[in-house]
Amino acid sequence: MSPDIEKNYYSGSDSDGLFRVVQLEWLQIPPPPKIPGLINGALVSIGIAHRLEFTQIQVDEVMLCYRAKNIAHYRYRLESVLISMKRTLDDLVMSSYCMLKGDEVIATKHLLIDGFGGLFSKGVPTSTGKEILDTFFESIDEFPHVLTEVVNSYKHSYLLPEAQAMWGVDFPTVVALYAYKNDYSKKVTCHNHSLGQLLIGFNKTVERVIQLQKQYKGVSPELCDRPDD
Repeated sequence: MSPDIEKNYYSGSDSDGLFRVVQLEWLQIPPPPKIPGLINGALVSIGIAHRLEFTQIQVDEVMLCYRAKNIAHYRYRLESVLISMKRTLDDLVMSSYCMLKGDEVIATKHLLIDGFGGLFSKGVPTSTGKEILDTFFESIDEFPHVLTEVVNSYKHSYLLPEAQAMWGVDFPTVVALYAYKNDYSKKVTCHNHSLGQLLIGFNKTVERVIQLQKQYKGVSPELCDRPDD
């Protein structure tokens, strides 16, 4: 098929070919407020740190499959990497929401935003979404939007097997065909990305959000205050 739009993400930095995922100690990740009866905010920081560590393991497995020319396993390992990256992004959105709306979340035990896509309605930031984007996603490029569309296509696109048969702009490559709610009579986007570039965008996003969370909480750039038990 011939897509209407092709997207090629470039982070602004050239890949060094090492395919590294940013690694952080949990104390370097600002904890959101604890929600009594539900979760200690420290566990959110621990979970993000552990997921970053495991995502590096997943990336290493992807590269082993790629170098062994085991293409089928490469594709499905790659899918797991993208989903882990998206979960980290969504965890950072939810923790940012809890920092911003802590009293409300504690009172209602209800998170009105549960991921990056929840910041928008029909492609436009909601009032709360804009507040989170302005406070915690300042100066971040299009990477979160690209990752969200790619993961949605991996989860929902009927044309995933077609996309998996394609090779793209760079190697290792990430290709996805995306149409909103699988309506291919309308706009179809071909995501055609370098895995190295996506990892750089991911690392920059994680580091920037955490930096802005620290500024919001007024903690040391190097280390976060140890959260209450």
